[in-house]
Amino acid sequence: MARAGLGMLLPKSNVSSLVNADYDDEVSVNSGFAKQTAPERQRWERGYTQTVRERLAILRDGLVKSFLALLFATVLGVGLLKFWTPSTGAKAWLGVLSVFCFALATLARLGKPATSIGGRTAVERLDLRILWILYWLGMFIGTLALL
Repeated sequence: MARAGLGMLLPKSNVSSLVNADYDDEVSVNSGFAKQTAPERQRWERGYTQTVRERLAILRDGLVKSFLALLFATVLGVGLLKFWTPSTGAKAWLGVLSVFCFALATLARLGKPATSIGGRTAVERLDLRILWILYWLGMFIGTLALL
């Protein structure tokens, strides 16, 4: 995990240790995979090294976008508080609503039923959009509740 985290933070880092760890993991569950010849393994490693780099880039990009979205929600919430000061009771309800948004988004994603190989069906895109909206609302409402 530490190597994967380092690979995510340092895009130019060597990912061979991640490739080897994934290879060892696959061999432990797939006996046919373990029977690859040396040239087949080398071909797999070359292709999979690029796959790991692409996946790390996608993860890095997603984290940056998530941070910016939540930062925007926080800034907007702080800005709204310049014009409106919720009562103590309202803050309590806002806190509950914020937690509800986060919990609903998280629990709805557990197990991820009805997913396709590519992950780009209309239902999957809607699922992802709902997740983003609920997390954004949770952060925005949470800012109102806490400040």
